[in-house]
Amino acid sequence: MNNNRIGYELRKLRKKMKITQSELCKGICHQSMLSKIEKGETYTSAPILFNLSQKLHVDMEYFFVDSKFENYDYIKETINTIRLAIGNKDYETVKELVILEEKNPDFQAHVVLKQFLLWHKGIVLHYVDKNPSLAIRELEKALILSKPMSKIFYMYSDREFEIINTLSVIHSEINEH
Repeated sequence: MNNNRIGYELRKLRKKMKITQSELCKGICHQSMLSKIEKGETYTSAPILFNLSQKLHVDMEYFFVDSKFENYDYIKETINTIRLAIGNKDYETVKELVILEEKNPDFQAHVVLKQFLLWHKGIVLHYVDKNPSLAIRELEKALILSKPMSKIFYMYSDREFEIINTLSVIHSEINEH
């Protein structure tokens, strides 16, 4: 992912939300830094990008969805919609979207997107279908998708930590401490 793409997406989201650079970067970085990021003149650090994404109400994945997909904007919008529905505990909407996107070849061909769907399918299986054992299996499948062949040194991604956290919550809610 090049810094031009991240900057372009930041600017597009900021404009869509009708906020200024100063408003967006307040408490995160200097306005001049955000300007350089948006212009593609500098790279942003992960903590800055994380904080900016939080203010823009998107997950960091939003900036890393492969722009080579024909349906790039659709995929990003779907991820955002699922995230917002999860935040609102609207699991029925999440279920509808997961069922729909399981048939989408882009979501099946790309490991990160497939993992995202499996993770949210697990959430739906627990909260809508009331099937925690199947939910746990789906979440474990999601984790295995990105598991490296070598366990010598591996750092979990933010998404993998979120999946692990979801597993923990489900185990706790069914009294499997």
